[in-house]
Amino acid sequence: MLIINKLEHLQTDSLAHFGFNGFKTNTIMKIERQVDKAHMIINLEPEKLAKTYVKEWQVSEGALNFFNEVIKLDLSFGAYLDQELVGIIICNEIKWNNSLWIENIRVSSAHRGMGIGKALMDHVIHLATLKNFRLIGLETQNTNYPAIEFYKKHNFVIDGVDFSHYPSISGRSGDIAVFMKYHLL
Repeated sequence: MLIINKLEHLQTDSLAHFGFNGFKTNTIMKIERQVDKAHMIINLEPEKLAKTYVKEWQVSEGALNFFNEVIKLDLSFGAYLDQELVGIIICNEIKWNNSLWIENIRVSSAHRGMGIGKALMDHVIHLATLKNFRLIGLETQNTNYPAIEFYKKHNFVIDGVDFSHYPSISGRSGDIAVFMKYHLL
């Protein structure tokens, strides 16, 4: 049985058994902008890729320290199956604009597609409603189309993009940050 509990602390070995930390996709969100002296038009549309795009990253010590500071706010949760941590959602309170920010959501590779991400998201939406947050926000990348679609299924809408959030890598343009929001009020 799946149980959602508050996270107390994360260690490197807490996440080591989660497996592949990243995504694979055959579709990205293509984002283009047209700018003149008085206007900017931004166009977003799914684009099929000729080959699968794979992105993987490691959780750094700095990221782990940041997550543990955020976890102290008691707004982050773990999903447990038979007392094994199989999913996390780490949330941060942004007091000045009364919003809850999802810093990270992750489900172990072996447990994806079982509704664990949905359970974590539903839990946070319920919590944010009870605590009268104005909205829930998050950031992903235009290349992480599976995440964009997951968030859309949970009634998040694309609320903005940032073309310079990520650095260029090896001469190619970097990912484009996609900001999504779930409006509560």
